[in-house]
Amino acid sequence: MKIGIDGIVLQNQVAGSHRYFEQLATGLGDFDHRNNYAVFANLQMLRAESLPRQSNFFYKHVNTSRWLPDALQQQLFTAWNAFGDLDVLHSAVFVPPLWYRRPSVATIFDLTYDIFPETTSRMGRLWWQLFGRAGIARACRIITLSESTKRDLQRRFGVASEKIRVTYPCVRAIFKPVSDTYAVAAQYHLPSQYILFVGTLERRKNIPTLIRAFAQARRIGGFDHALVLAGQRGWLYADIFRAVEELGLEQHVRFLGYVPDEDLPALYSRADLFAYVSLYEGFGLPPLEAMACGAPVLVSNVASLPEVVGDAGVLVSPRDTPAMATEIARILADDDVRAEMRVRGLARAQQFTAQRFIEQTLQVYQDATRN
Repeated sequence: MKIGIDGIVLQNQVAGSHRYFEQLATGLGDFDHRNNYAVFANLQMLRAESLPRQSNFFYKHVNTSRWLPDALQQQLFTAWNAFGDLDVLHSAVFVPPLWYRRPSVATIFDLTYDIFPETTSRMGRLWWQLFGRAGIARACRIITLSESTKRDLQRRFGVASEKIRVTYPCVRAIFKPVSDTYAVAAQYHLPSQYILFVGTLERRKNIPTLIRAFAQARRIGGFDHALVLAGQRGWLYADIFRAVEELGLEQHVRFLGYVPDEDLPALYSRADLFAYVSLYEGFGLPPLEAMACGAPVLVSNVASLPEVVGDAGVLVSPRDTPAMATEIARILADDDVRAEMRVRGLARAQQFTAQRFIEQTLQVYQDATRN
């Protein structure tokens, strides 16, 4: 087969969608040498060192403009046959072009624009309204990263179960326990003990609630840990900084900004607790990465996050601040609890393999061509 991988919308902030795109391309390069792949993306994405360079991969630089919305540029692109007709086009981070009539696959990460529109940008909501529902209907097959998102598609969009395939992402090899973390600690001026969050600073991540729970946990447990937040600013982040100021936590909450992937394993490995209490996630790679690095993990008990951590982490309601604070204080107070969580987390992370991810994705391509 000749398979197109569409990554045209990836031109702005580095987020989970970028990681999925690179994980997909890298995995296909590692495990599939029979099919040919035409990858469409802008030059910045195509320069990634992780992308395969073998002979069955072809790359088409799409000259995107930061003045036009990502989704509009992807919908207007027409040169999908630059390397010959495609057997299937996989729009890896958005819906396929509505006019595209050959077999297509779409990866739908989540339904944030539909379920939590107040946490998203006005422009993003507009393009989702214009293209989202129609694109989902147009795709021959849909990939979701969790059973939770599959249920959302069935319930809210009426998508038939047989059209959807859940393919869990994998944890990349760089995410593993790191013993020598001194250089990263010095570079980011990390405190000796800390609770960690990794992700885009945006309203959906529920960070103000985490900050309030952190403040309460400090009073309950009397610990000296800091709260370290690693990630670039996204949409509607002002209430995060306001919560820190209102609670007088300026000396105890650290904002690192964007942290490159190569530094994250050490950051995870040093953490006494990784906390990710998002209101909604289609999957949630950071908790998986944290477990793979040996960090104890506390996550929300909603959407896909229970699927990610299984029985390896602690689940809390994302809206119950006192319960969240109690669990944080309990975990930090007990070395044995944290040690057990580390062991369970490492075992859990090993279940998310690249080979299974790619094998399941290839099966979706086969199914789409038979549509």
